[in-house]
Amino acid sequence: MLEIRGLEAGYNGKAVVRLAQFTLPRGEHCLVLGASGSGKTTLLYTIANLLAPVRGDIVLEGENMAARRGRDADSFRARHIGIVHQTLHMVNAVSVLQNLLLTQYAAGIRQDAAAALRWLERLGLSAQKDEKPVSLSQGQRQRLSIARAAINAPSLILGDEPTSALDDAACENVMRVLLEVAAASRASLMVATHDRRIERHFQHRLLLEGGA
Repeated sequence: MLEIRGLEAGYNGKAVVRLAQFTLPRGEHCLVLGASGSGKTTLLYTIANLLAPVRGDIVLEGENMAARRGRDADSFRARHIGIVHQTLHMVNAVSVLQNLLLTQYAAGIRQDAAAALRWLERLGLSAQKDEKPVSLSQGQRQRLSIARAAINAPSLILGDEPTSALDDAACENVMRVLLEVAAASRASLMVATHDRRIERHFQHRLLLEGGA
């Protein structure tokens, strides 16, 4: 379960997002909506503890994320949170398979090539396992990003605009995959977007005011 209490999130001590109370039960899905500049990405990065909150508590599975710093925060995030970034961050010096193994390594989890290969097969990437990410198509890179978010069986998956740049068919495919990988570990799913096409897939909506 994700619980947020008295949260103010922003940069350099200046809050751009305020959220008094929010709860997302384990296994449920929430869509974060808002105009550009409303703080959707800021909220996700704060929940992931990539950005320290100005104030407030973020509690995931009973652990206060806001109280964790440095390596402790990185380790907890790697084990419990999967992130699908808007800009797809890959390690282009190593193969697709090795990208998944590095995700396990970063979490302090034993590297399990068989599990990584199962995820690649599940997401239609087994034929590309030895290729470098730079050689993949945009859709394949998106699926690799989702595989990296899912491989450690997180309790929370965060998606930052995962469908906004996609056509309708690709949008539906990405949403199908996201929902499947969330269900595989009974993870909560929180997606920030201004893409109204995907609203029907979510039980909960959180609207951020402000922005452009």
